[in-house]
Amino acid sequence: MAHIFDEKMMKKLDSPERRREMPPLETLEMLGLREGDTAADIGCGIGFFSLSAAQIVGSEGLVYAFDISAAMLEELTRRAEKESISNIKALVSTQYEFPIEEGVVDFCIVSNVFHEVDDRKRLLEAVWGMLRPGGRLAVMEWKKLQMEQGPPLDVRISQEELEGLLAECGFEVSGKGYISERFYWTSAVKG
Repeated sequence: MAHIFDEKMMKKLDSPERRREMPPLETLEMLGLREGDTAADIGCGIGFFSLSAAQIVGSEGLVYAFDISAAMLEELTRRAEKESISNIKALVSTQYEFPIEEGVVDFCIVSNVFHEVDDRKRLLEAVWGMLRPGGRLAVMEWKKLQMEQGPPLDVRISQEELEGLLAECGFEVSGKGYISERFYWTSAVKG
C-alpha cells in the first residue's frame, strides 16, 4: 500500500535541511532542465521544484505543476505570486491522470512520488503520454535503505527496480547518481 504524504505537514517540504540536501535550482540544472522548456512537475507539493523550474525555463517556458492536493497547490500559487512568478500552471490531478494535452512536455520532474503510488507502471505510462518524442524524465527518490526519515522501507523503490520499470515502459535510461546520502536520481528519455 502506498504512503501518501500528509498535507498538514506541507511546510516540511521546503525546509532549510531539504534545500541543503537537494538544492532545487542546482539539482534541476544538473538534471538537464533548460531555458524555454515546457516542464511538468508531478506531485509538486508546495512548489519546491516548480518554483526553481519556472526560473530556469524563463519567460519562453512553462511549468505545469500537478498535485492531488488542492491545499498544496494553493500554497504553491501563493508562493509563486509572492515571488512574481507567472509561468506556472498549478493543476489538480489524480495519481495517474493529468489535465494536459499529449506530447507537449519537454522535461518531466517526478520527485519523491513513486513511493506514494500503487501502480508505478501506470504513472510512467501517463508521463510517457505527456512527453514529446525525445522528452526527458528526471526521477528523484528515497534510497531503499532503512533510515529514520522518509517513507517506510517497504514502499520505496530501489534505483535498479526503477531502471527496470523505465525500460519496461519504453524509456531509455540516460543517467543516474546520488543527490545525497538519502536520495538518488535517474534520468531517462522517451524514445
